[in-house]
Amino acid sequence: MISLFLSLIIGLTLLISSANLFYKLKEKKSFFLLLLLILGIFSLITGFIIDNVPLIFTPILIGAFGGISFRLNRSFQFFILVSSFSLALIFTLNYYILKEFKNIDLFVNIKGSVINLLEESSDVSKTEKDNIIKKIDVTLKETEKIIPFIYYLNSYFISIFCFYILSIIFEKFYTKNEININGIDFFRLNDYFIYPFICGWLIVLLVEREEYNSIVNIGLNVSLILSVLYLIQAIGIIKFYFRKRKIPSIFLTMLLLIVFLFGMEYFLFILIMLSGLGVIDFWADFRQLDKKNTMGKMT
Repeated sequence: MISLFLSLIIGLTLLISSANLFYKLKEKKSFFLLLLLILGIFSLITGFIIDNVPLIFTPILIGAFGGISFRLNRSFQFFILVSSFSLALIFTLNYYILKEFKNIDLFVNIKGSVINLLEESSDVSKTEKDNIIKKIDVTLKETEKIIPFIYYLNSYFISIFCFYILSIIFEKFYTKNEININGIDFFRLNDYFIYPFICGWLIVLLVEREEYNSIVNIGLNVSLILSVLYLIQAIGIIKFYFRKRKIPSIFLTMLLLIVFLFGMEYFLFILIMLSGLGVIDFWADFRQLDKKNTMGKMT
């Protein structure tokens, strides 16, 4: 427990220090330092020097993206897309390199840890242990298909958490004129994102998995990642209209929580419907956003 608390303190310190450094650096110096940081991470991963490189450098990298975003007044969308995709790429690359070249499967290691805990537990019968292990094996088999998506989802939530931590810190120590970033209510993907989204789902639905397993897995991961982004876009649309009508955003969270309490199948159905709303926004443009001002900052 103490080690976990210390890790959190160290991570937050690295996050805030990195953000402050990149915020104060001049543009050319900050981009050069960021490039060196990314190259250093990839060098460590591909050189097999440190197994947990992503965990060590995650707060530093997110802090760098945060500092640059705040300094350039880039949108929440810019920060989330750059940060989450960069982290997901690093985590995914690290996973497959460890698996292929060092014969280390991080997810199998988690299974081993669970089995050890079960063996140490006297409250669980042998039959129950066997059933749990079988369920873990089935889960691992399905997980192998969506490794990039799992890492993207983790990277996304880590990025959101860090963004709000940095927002609080920067708004406290810098004036509002210096910090002016559009939030999730202005989140709108570039129109070009719709093409890989459609192609990905077409590959999943039409291509034979037995013959083209790798291609189907790529299509599946692309589709799931973009579905999450369109879900966020839909939440942004709802929050935009809540804000316009001066309805507290907490009501949106409460509505989703109530649906979740009804059951996971209802919750997933609502999430799918929301993703569909985000996709429809490609044609409908519900918020009538000025694309040059809001989307232009993202690309």
